[in-house]
Amino acid sequence: MNLTWDRMPTWKDPRLPFLALLWCYLVLGITVLGFNRSPVQIISTIVFACILDMLFHAAFKGGRLLVPLSAAITGSSLSILVNYAHGLWYPLVPVFFAITSKYLLTSNGRHVFNPSLFGIVLSLWVADGMISAAPAYQWGGSVALALFIVTAALVLFVFRIKRTALIVSFLLMYFAVLALRAWLTRWHMPPETWFMGALTSPAFYLFAFFMITDPATSPVSRKGQILMAAVIVIIDLLLHKVQTHSTLFYAGFIYFLARYCWLHLRQGVPRPQDWLPALRSTLLRWGAVSVLAVTALLTYRAGAIPHRAGEVDFFFHEIDPLQAGIQARPGDLLEQVDPRLLHIGKWILSVGDAVAVNDVNEDGLPDIFLTNSLKDVRDRAALYLNEGDFRFTRVPLPALQDMLDQPKSQGIPSGALWFDYDNDGDSDLLVLVSFGHSRVLKNLWREQGAVQFVEVSEQLGLTDYTVSVTANVLDIDRDGRLDLVIGNAMSPYLPGYEEPTRFNVFKLPEPEYSGDRRMLNVMHRTWHSADNGGENYLYLNQGTGFVKMSSRELGLYEHRWTLDIGTGDLNNDGLTDLYFANDFGPDSLYLNEGQQSFRKITGQLGVLYIRVEEKGNTGEEYLMDHTASVILIDPEGRFRAVFSAPHKASAMLKDFRVIASDDTR
Repeated sequence: MNLTWDRMPTWKDPRLPFLALLWCYLVLGITVLGFNRSPVQIISTIVFACILDMLFHAAFKGGRLLVPLSAAITGSSLSILVNYAHGLWYPLVPVFFAITSKYLLTSNGRHVFNPSLFGIVLSLWVADGMISAAPAYQWGGSVALALFIVTAALVLFVFRIKRTALIVSFLLMYFAVLALRAWLTRWHMPPETWFMGALTSPAFYLFAFFMITDPATSPVSRKGQILMAAVIVIIDLLLHKVQTHSTLFYAGFIYFLARYCWLHLRQGVPRPQDWLPALRSTLLRWGAVSVLAVTALLTYRAGAIPHRAGEVDFFFHEIDPLQAGIQARPGDLLEQVDPRLLHIGKWILSVGDAVAVNDVNEDGLPDIFLTNSLKDVRDRAALYLNEGDFRFTRVPLPALQDMLDQPKSQGIPSGALWFDYDNDGDSDLLVLVSFGHSRVLKNLWREQGAVQFVEVSEQLGLTDYTVSVTANVLDIDRDGRLDLVIGNAMSPYLPGYEEPTRFNVFKLPEPEYSGDRRMLNVMHRTWHSADNGGENYLYLNQGTGFVKMSSRELGLYEHRWTLDIGTGDLNNDGLTDLYFANDFGPDSLYLNEGQQSFRKITGQLGVLYIRVEEKGNTGEEYLMDHTASVILIDPEGRFRAVFSAPHKASAMLKDFRVIASDDTR
């Protein structure tokens, strides 16, 4: 049987270097640049695009086999662009939209929309936030800029796709408008941020060099190319009056939609003898695609994720804060930030509002302690006793007043944890502090029968300088006393100084020489693997106080941006293991091996595999890297559930017994 192939490429086909360029970036992305992708996801996306294109081509265009080179480009670009954080199957949705647009939205037998653009826009509309475009920080700063320049040079001078007028006019007009927006917002954002944000964005990169320059869907004439660029830039500017995200995609979509309508209007009304065959062909294509889409959707819902529909016997009713007796008044803390950090002061101080729940007075009602970092000093740390019927009474905390009155020197409350450090039967309060040392308030309820606290931080040896929003407890040595681990989000000390120099957002060190910027080196170095955060502190409870352990000797020595800490016996060996949820990079899982030693568990390309056992049967739980996704698969290989974050899986994971495996395939 002789197979005939359609659109067999030659070595001069400009699609080949474009595909090679995309594949180079994909390889760099999953090995160096920190793309939120795995090889399986990327390959699946590209293969699905190619298979779908070949099937539609054979079904709708006469049975000849298509060489799916264009589909491979579409799948590759969507692999770079689409955010996969919410599940394994979602990346196939934009691929489906992209490929079907080539066969449903045509004029004179040719598709009008760039497939990748159509796929991402439709996905943004219908997926309700479960699909999004990759963020600008995906590629990093300097590397992305270099890639942008190299690609521009290749497209303009090497690939010879005859779209120079389109690319040059679009870039010139877009950056002119960008300069206007930068000037209008100059008091709110540094102007260079606008330009770096565009130049380092995968969305802008793909839009400028792959979507609008598609020879199959862009004008041939120089005049038409310049007009296309102008229309898209103007629409993008207008869209910024109503939204800020993905405006370029929507602007391009509107342009192609207008062009689609214009092409059909220009063709006029078809002749009667041509009308019926055209309608029959259109209905056949739309019908076949609709059947395929519905079948896939029903199959997905029936087999991929089981739906546990049922009646619930509860509902949530909003309680007015004033009625509950809880208040948080605005404060002026941002105005006290060092002027050199004012432009990012709100970002630095944005994390620190926390809730810690405990029955302080043992009346059977949960009481709450709140930290409100940016609020008025009167409400920055507040304990509320539960009086029942959703009413709370504020209890003064004199033990914290000196810290609250002096944020510049004592720091600000940024987290809290209740735990019984002295084993006297009531829970004591650990108040985490940023730009100061944490405070431990001993609960005197058992001793005095009243809600009173006394600070014992210094007596317990907890005086380390921190920038912390999280802590947890575990019994490392199994002596019956709770040991403490405090996570630091940012580094408490500034890098580059010979003597340890504390990072205080309210007062930075003065320059010691011309051009000294060490005091400003506080932000994360990358978006995907930042390792310049704070060291996490672990303290051994000795009854009379805490002794700080060496994190390096414990095997916990990292400098990630830790936002939360989880504890639990993952491998059922009687030892408590640690999980650190980190910002701007992968999370960290440490197995407790006893003898005050931990072992970090890692997987290839940021994916961690852990075997689990459910009721005697073996299954698997996949803990993804910084996407924080959890996918449960049952013993028969069927999907049980997909979660966008591990904490959302707690209800189902409670039925699983996790058995850690050395098999990090």
